[in-house]
Amino acid sequence: MLVWSIFLAFLSTAASQSCQNTSPLCGASPGWPLLSMCFDHDYVFASCPEFCGQCSCATDPRGPCYNGGTRGGNPANYNQHTCDCNCVGAWTGDLCQYCGLTCVHGTLDSNTCTCRCSPGWDGPTCSDVCADSSSLCGANPGWPTVASCSVDYVAASCHAFCGICGGSGGVVTQPTTTIHTTKTTTTPPPCDWQVVFDVRPGVGDWAVDAWSSDHSHTAHLKSPLVEIWETLGIKRVKITLIQGAEIRELIFNGVNSDKFSWFSRDRLMYSPWTDLPTETYNFFSIQGETNPQARRSFFINRNYGGCPADAGWLVVVETGPQGSCDWERVPAGPAIFYSRKSTYVNWTSGGADIGVADRMIVSIDTCMP
Repeated sequence: MLVWSIFLAFLSTAASQSCQNTSPLCGASPGWPLLSMCFDHDYVFASCPEFCGQCSCATDPRGPCYNGGTRGGNPANYNQHTCDCNCVGAWTGDLCQYCGLTCVHGTLDSNTCTCRCSPGWDGPTCSDVCADSSSLCGANPGWPTVASCSVDYVAASCHAFCGICGGSGGVVTQPTTTIHTTKTTTTPPPCDWQVVFDVRPGVGDWAVDAWSSDHSHTAHLKSPLVEIWETLGIKRVKITLIQGAEIRELIFNGVNSDKFSWFSRDRLMYSPWTDLPTETYNFFSIQGETNPQARRSFFINRNYGGCPADAGWLVVVETGPQGSCDWERVPAGPAIFYSRKSTYVNWTSGGADIGVADRMIVSIDTCMP
């Protein structure tokens, strides 16, 4: 009780610029996720004054954050950034005062910082084709009627079937485009891309584990279709890298592939890098580098040679702050790095040469002529 009385007394101590956690592990998992660790371990208490309640970001002289943002309490913020605003959604800026969203196929509501998609489009930036992510949508056995859409997980998996594509703002009801063998229709199947995997940076769940597992219960968006890959008659597979308004794409031949083999140079049909078809490489695979201290997946890499010499085209760095090389250490994994040049890039070059994607989307096409 005495220890917790001291802890509560510390809560009344307000600090602003001096209130700094000095480690990215404060409140993080893996790391030091529990408040009880503040008193079990001296080094946690010393490194995490804001997390342990010795000081507070509430009186930060920069004032309150706008649009639902909050100060403090985010393991990704430490040192001089401990009390920076943690913005919600696509709000950005020092005080979360700017909307950082670009609507690819839709209109922006600047008051709510959300997109309202044009018919046929879906997703937070209206960059996804309106499609279902489950083969059960409209199927029997499965979810044969739109009455099933009142169930949250059905609605989440069946945007096209339920007619609820529309972006992060208000829903736009659209005609169903998914065709099922249990439904009678004269409309041909859509010859377009269907999203099957959407990597969400910083969620702490390794993207390679999510892809490799035999289920779809992950922090990333994964369609059950991934687990029946070889039955789908896939013609092409596309990777889309999105960084703000910037979009880069790679397209692979998916014919007679499995969920791993499509990602190879032999199957590459298009990429934004002119040298990729001819340059030497040491990794071109989804599994990538399997060293647990340097886990790198969806890895297209030219060469190693010690951390300063590492160079390549695309990598999902999984290990967060525990990465072997400085260039791959981020407050929370995974993170998606890619070359913004027309060729490979040295991973240590930073600046304008390295793209850090907000999302990496894997889509399939099953009816290319």
